[in-house]
Amino acid sequence: MKQLNSTLLGFVLILGLITFNWWLFGAWLDKNYWQWYMNTGKFIGLGLSVTSMVWGKMGDHPGLIAKNPLAYLGAYAQLVGLPIYAVGTHLRSVNDADIFDRLVTILMALLITAALMVYLVTIVPIQYFIFLLVGAPARAFNRSSMMVAARFVGTQLEIKDVKRGDQMESGWWQASAAEEPVELTGLLSSLFLTILEVVLG
Repeated sequence: MKQLNSTLLGFVLILGLITFNWWLFGAWLDKNYWQWYMNTGKFIGLGLSVTSMVWGKMGDHPGLIAKNPLAYLGAYAQLVGLPIYAVGTHLRSVNDADIFDRLVTILMALLITAALMVYLVTIVPIQYFIFLLVGAPARAFNRSSMMVAARFVGTQLEIKDVKRGDQMESGWWQASAAEEPVELTGLLSSLFLTILEVVLG
């Protein structure tokens, strides 16, 4: 019952934000919200994949592609708060920073915060339904107990199954997507929206 209530609450929040965005884009920006997302979503998916690759363990966070809408929203809210907290920590701990660098950093932090808040309100809600579909493979792979290892021997590609968590032997690399669920979902969302755009014209 508790799980059902959290799911319903998440759906209400997401649908409420989508309704708000639909009104905002139409009334104030003279744009169709869905069409705008169709045009920009594929680039956002690629951007999420790249960000996941370079930003620590972000790509391991299952909440970013969760089926539960409340868990999904909570994961992105935490993600938005992290860089804000990190910038504040660095500014407090650096005592000899140049005043110019401090001011520019504060300005950049404010701009980044604003951009992340816009992302949270305008992108994340409608992105949920795309990730609900294209995130299915990543969610399934993430529960797998096996991985695929690969290596090149001359011009030949060799592959084998290994247990998840086992140390890779020298010369082999992890060739499955089980360890990068967010990156995989971002790429699939970009591909899905590109195909959808072509099909719908």
